[in-house]
Amino acid sequence: MLYLLCDFLSHGPVLQKFERFVPGSRSSQSLGIAENWACTVNGKPITKAQLNLELDITLARSGKRRADLPAKNLKFAQLAALDKLITNELISQWSKAQPVAAPPELVEERLSQFEAHFPPGRLQELAKEQKLNQKGLREILREHFRQQYWLEQKVSKATEVTEDEA
Repeated sequence: MLYLLCDFLSHGPVLQKFERFVPGSRSSQSLGIAENWACTVNGKPITKAQLNLELDITLARSGKRRADLPAKNLKFAQLAALDKLITNELISQWSKAQPVAAPPELVEERLSQFEAHFPPGRLQELAKEQKLNQKGLREILREHFRQQYWLEQKVSKATEVTEDEA
């Protein structure tokens, strides 16, 4: 007991092992820096690589690149991309807790529509810049569209109004 008290007061090895799981602690911050995290959502990290990919995809959809934006606008674009990733992670966590199966043909249709927004080869170029192969990028997008379907199903059920309620 005395050892644990001394360990706690001196920020010893036992405390450091447990502290890495406590959000905001010195150890968790060090781990986040070492692992190159942008943030965590309910303990699940969002990496800077994921943030960069989201930013690049968002900019590419409007025909822009990071170099096209002034520093101030780039910062706002990064914050918007991070906000989107956090929202998507929350939706992902909820959709795993309360699954709704998305029809595979609908997911593939949305994937095709998404890819049509890019000039030929641009999406592959983005994937390569982020060290992703075409298959990896398509799987990330498929998961996104599955989550989007889940959200649509949950929101539509939550906003249905019966004849009596009207």
